[in-house]
Amino acid sequence: GTRGLQDGSVSPKTHPYPRGCYVETDPSLKWEHEDCKMARFFFLTVALVLASLLGAQGFTARRPMRMSSPAIAKPKVSIGQKSSIGQPQQKQVQKVNQKQRTQDGDTDEAPMYKVILIDDNTYTKEHVVKNLVRIISMEEKTAADVYVATKTDEQAIACITTQETAEHYVEQLGRCSPMIFANMEEE
Repeated sequence: GTRGLQDGSVSPKTHPYPRGCYVETDPSLKWEHEDCKMARFFFLTVALVLASLLGAQGFTARRPMRMSSPAIAKPKVSIGQKSSIGQPQQKQVQKVNQKQRTQDGDTDEAPMYKVILIDDNTYTKEHVVKNLVRIISMEEKTAADVYVATKTDEQAIACITTQETAEHYVEQLGRCSPMIFANMEEE
């Protein structure tokens, strides 16, 4: 066992723990407690140094090498950019202007078609106006005027547009429920 001192405290030489790793009740032996802190700090420092020397993986097994993904192939055709000052830029501007002129000429030559709304007794004003606004994108007042014109003349021109658009409008008006009768004629 342990032998006690005369004042009842435990002797450091007979204590079961290593020297400096126990707390004494005697204030004169406080230095041994500080040695215990130093020993803990020393062992912690040694452990950290060993961990840093072994690396982050430590004793774990290494991963096998992964296959790299294929790289994007380089194009066989070289794309070179030429830079010049003066006439080539002017020619490029002239080409753009020529394209714009031909596009304008194509729309001028395209035949225009009239979308003609035909009167039917089953129509209601709200139904016709709502669908003309939705399909042809006209204002409500204009759509109401077209409806009134169909009642007086049995048909009225809803709009004048290109052939493809006119075909689309006639088809969409025919799909309404109840169906709105419409035709198209070349202007």
